[in-house]
Amino acid sequence: MWPLKKALSRSTAPRTPAPITLDDPALFRDPYALYARLRAAGPVAEVHPGGYLLLSHRDVSGALANPDLGNAPSRFSALNKRFRATRVSADLAANILPFLDPPEHTAPRRALAKAFGARFKALGPQLEPIAARMVADVPPGKTEVISRLSSPFAIRVMTRFLGLADETGADLKPYTESFFRLFAPLSDPVVMERVNVDLVGFRTYLAARMAAGEVAAEGLLAQAGDLSPEALIDNAILLFADGIENIERGTATILRVLAREGALGRAPLKPLIPEALRLETPAQVIARVVRQETDVAGRRLAPGTPVFLGLGAANRDPSAFEDAERFRPGRVEEGLTFGRGRHSCMGSVLAAAQFEALIGALTARGIDVPDQKVRYLPRAGHLWPESLIITLA
Repeated sequence: MWPLKKALSRSTAPRTPAPITLDDPALFRDPYALYARLRAAGPVAEVHPGGYLLLSHRDVSGALANPDLGNAPSRFSALNKRFRATRVSADLAANILPFLDPPEHTAPRRALAKAFGARFKALGPQLEPIAARMVADVPPGKTEVISRLSSPFAIRVMTRFLGLADETGADLKPYTESFFRLFAPLSDPVVMERVNVDLVGFRTYLAARMAAGEVAAEGLLAQAGDLSPEALIDNAILLFADGIENIERGTATILRVLAREGALGRAPLKPLIPEALRLETPAQVIARVVRQETDVAGRRLAPGTPVFLGLGAANRDPSAFEDAERFRPGRVEEGLTFGRGRHSCMGSVLAAAQFEALIGALTARGIDVPDQKVRYLPRAGHLWPESLIITLA
């Protein structure tokens, strides 16, 4: 009997999950089911070809505040600053906030935050009228919300945010997808070349309009502050792309959650948005690199080790949120949708205002979201719907 008992004990012992890849199709179908399976084995999962994915709210929060975890691309990354002379992507990464560590990060963040705040104060009152006009222009019946509404709305807002003429924004939209490739591993040489070409186009476009005086005096591009012209343009690219790609897809996400939860048209709208984004977090995973030997989630990690912060997993951690899988607006617990600390998303206040303006205009007119299967873009680290059909009154 002993051999049988030994065999049974082996067969019923918990198994350590195999390392995951961040482009696993399961992450674009139902990431939360995968997180639940991984979390059952522990709060940390191994990532192929190297590094660790943090799954708990406590560990992700701790990592966001850990000064030994950096944002600067590792020496193995295609964006490492040693490639600045040969790759536009690496040169741009060396200028923008998401890839900078203190002290290089401190002064640009302060200067950009000051300009951002001034621009938001001026632009904020325009958001609701812009949204109302765009929603009024859509004929009654079924329409695809991203291509017809949320993308044009976000383009209009971010074009004015930079200080460009309204008609120029659509010319920049094709570049934003290439920009977001910087936040996933760039290993395909064809994709890398496309990204570099588009980033040259993006920079050239903005620089030409600044040189020609085609920038409104109150726009972000006219408020260089302490930033060099090159750093201003590169961070303007960051803000423009972030304010379009996340808004156009995030709007679809919020509408789908509100419809599913019977909350479309519920007032006030303000507390509904962060809870919808907690449940369906658009930026699922963000990366850090160990700068010097440190403890992360109970593990001693060596310099250069990649650490992936599972914002989507943390936002549904049952140890941090009561009834974590349920839609409960007005929670006391704080979600991590926009990060936290020195690298929290600077554009979160503008994003929230855009969501509230556009969704408010849609619900004021009358909107239904038919039940439908939603597919997500196969973009590592993101949960972005490809499309969403709505019906307008």
